[in-house]
Amino acid sequence: MRKYAIGFICGVTLATATTVYAGDTIKAAIFPVKYEVNGKNVTLPDGYETLIYNNRAYVPVRFVAEALGTVVIYNQAAGTIRLDDGFSMRSISSDLRGGYVQTRKIGSRTKVTAQLYAGPAYWESLYTSKISLEPKSHVTITANLSFYDEEGKLLAKLPVSVSCKADGDQLLNVEAETAADLSDYAFVSLENVEPEPIYAFLPPDLPYVDATGSLALGQTDAMPSGEFTKVRVHYAVLKEGYYRFEAELIYYDEKGSKIGTAALNAEGAGTGISPDQAGKHSIYSLETVGRGDFTKADRIEVSVKKMEKVTTK
Repeated sequence: MRKYAIGFICGVTLATATTVYAGDTIKAAIFPVKYEVNGKNVTLPDGYETLIYNNRAYVPVRFVAEALGTVVIYNQAAGTIRLDDGFSMRSISSDLRGGYVQTRKIGSRTKVTAQLYAGPAYWESLYTSKISLEPKSHVTITANLSFYDEEGKLLAKLPVSVSCKADGDQLLNVEAETAADLSDYAFVSLENVEPEPIYAFLPPDLPYVDATGSLALGQTDAMPSGEFTKVRVHYAVLKEGYYRFEAELIYYDEKGSKIGTAALNAEGAGTGISPDQAGKHSIYSLETVGRGDFTKADRIEVSVKKMEKVTTK
C-alpha cells in the first residue's frame, strides 16, 4: 500500500467562522495553513477553508482526498460521503476517472463491466471551456476502454456510453462485449473521453515528421500510470489521399538512449501539403500507451513502419 504524508505550514492569523450542524451552532477559527502532499506544495482552491475547533484542525475532505488521488462521492439523499481509491484509470484529456474493471468470459466472447466517476472537477472544466456545457444539464459521456498486453500491444478498444446529469458526484456503470481474448491483459486505459474541455481551437504545429515525410505529429502529451505511460498525440497524414498506417513513437533521454516506445496505428486523410502550413491539414487525435515511464523524455521521433492507401474509410 502506498504511504501518504500531508504537511501543514501554519500561519499566525486566525479568523472566526460560524458553522451550523445538526441544529447546533459552533464557532470555529479559520486556520491559514499551507499544504504539502508527498513533498509537493499544493494550493487550497478558492472556496475551501481549514478550520480549528476544539484544538483540532478540520481540513476539506474533498481537497485532501483528491490531492491523494482518491475520489469523493457525496450522496446528499443518503447523507453519506464515500472516499474511494479504486478509480485508478485517469483520462489524459479530462478529469473523468474509471475503475472497478471486471472481465467475464461468456462462450466465445468477453463481457467487460466498469464504473466511471464524473465529479465537480470534471463538470467545472466543461462549464468554463469553449464547449459551453450548461450546468446541471443532461449529457452523454462516451469513452473507450482500451486493453493492452505486457508489451503495450493493443488487444481491444471497447466503446462505452452513459448519460447523466452534469452536476455533483456521478457514479456511472458501463459495460461492453468483445470477441477478443482479454484473459492476459496487463493494463486497461480510459481513452477518447467526450465531452472533454477545449480551451482553444488553434491548429497545432507539426514539429515531428517521420523520415519518409508521410506522417507528422503535433502536440504530444504523456502521463504515467503504473508501469505504463499514457500518450495522446495529434497527427496529420502528409501524403495526398486516405491512408491506414502503422507507426511508432520513440522516446529518448538526454543521453540519446531509447527509453520507451508507443505504437501509433491509425488512419486519416492527407492533402499532400507540407507540415509547416498550419491550418491546412486534417488533424486527428490518437491515444495509446507504452511500457515504462518516458514522461521526462528529452527527444521524440516518429517512425512509419507501414502505410497503405485505402479507397474506403
